[in-house]
Amino acid sequence: MKKTNFSFSKRRIAGMLWLGLLFSFQLEPTLAAEKIGVNRAPKPLENQSILSSAAERKAWVKNALSAQFNLDEHNTLDTKDQEQLLNSFRVVSVFQKYNKVPVVNGESRLLLNEKNQPAYVLGKHGNISSTSTTVPMLSEADALSRLQSAKETDIASRLVYWPSPEGHHVLAYEFEGEFTTKLGFAPSQRVFIDASTGEELDRIPLFHTAMHRQVNNFVAACNEFKVKFPLIPPLTDRVEARAMKMHARTEGSTPSNDASVETAFTLLGDAYEFIDAVLGMDSIDGNGLRLNMFINVHFLKGMPTIQCYGDVFNAMWMSRKQSLYVPEEGLHFIEITMHELAHGIVSNGSNLEYSFQSGALNESIADSIGIAFRIWLEHANKQTNSIKIPREYWILRMPSGPERDLADPSSLDFGQGSYPDHMDDFFNWPIKKDRGACI
Repeated sequence: MKKTNFSFSKRRIAGMLWLGLLFSFQLEPTLAAEKIGVNRAPKPLENQSILSSAAERKAWVKNALSAQFNLDEHNTLDTKDQEQLLNSFRVVSVFQKYNKVPVVNGESRLLLNEKNQPAYVLGKHGNISSTSTTVPMLSEADALSRLQSAKETDIASRLVYWPSPEGHHVLAYEFEGEFTTKLGFAPSQRVFIDASTGEELDRIPLFHTAMHRQVNNFVAACNEFKVKFPLIPPLTDRVEARAMKMHARTEGSTPSNDASVETAFTLLGDAYEFIDAVLGMDSIDGNGLRLNMFINVHFLKGMPTIQCYGDVFNAMWMSRKQSLYVPEEGLHFIEITMHELAHGIVSNGSNLEYSFQSGALNESIADSIGIAFRIWLEHANKQTNSIKIPREYWILRMPSGPERDLADPSSLDFGQGSYPDHMDDFFNWPIKKDRGACI
């Protein structure tokens, strides 16, 4: 949670003004320390050839667009057969291959103008390399044998490169079908199996009405490792990985004996329902992305990463790991969790970089979503047509007291003056000072 120096132009309707825009256009926010949405920034294309046929577009993507991204001979681009029309644009789905094997999440969108000339690319491609073998050590049948599928179910499969949370790509088998969970259910899922070790890498639900949540007890992993020193990467990653493997509450698993874990799991369920009912999205990316949350984290003064101990209050969203980090006391202020999840919506969508006015807008929209979530859950009883909202619900709370006031922004001080309540009073500072006025 960082302070913002941008607010709204009308006091009494401050939050609802931006929420109206948000709900209409599904704009989306961020967290400091990262440039959010940079992988989806539109790349303009100029003076391009006319591509009248799908074959011409495929050839142009394979050659010219690959060159635009400086891809080497091992990383190539291809198109999907299905194309769409959006206003005056033709939208072509582009996907990346590494050594002729598809890369999971390695997609972008090519927009052609009314003359069928490439105009923009929405997304970004880069050369990748794998830390695993380029040849599967397991056969497809051996990999599938690691899973228990429902009887008489059709299973689709392919070899892919799966992006790990650590940033490298793993050669894996991707299976789609109905696979049995620990509780005996067999929902439709997409499952990734390491083609070398047979390890299950990830499961993605394919039933969009279901939630996909995971809460990881970070301090439990700290205690297991007996950490009594400040963490720095890659030690932080090791503790996170342990928390996800040994101290996690996942969808369909048995309840935890930790009250904070259960509180967080329920809160994520409410957040998922809010995103669906109010924003009209299936999770923060519109496609059922797992809500992954680390709780019982700590922050230590002078250390930028999460810690096993420390008394500095903070909460954050990290787009690189698609994960949310909240201390135990943060669970008592539910708008904080939703505020950070809203940053996840941005990191999977728009290009509001965290600097100057766009950074201020990031924080303002995140505030609005966080406040709206609390109103929806605590005041409106999950209804979207609430009656008059009490004054207290316009406050973004922190353990230390009110952090921001969406009804009357200038009523609060951020340490160097009052928050502005009109764009005329925007604090336009140098980039070295509060990222140009967005914190």
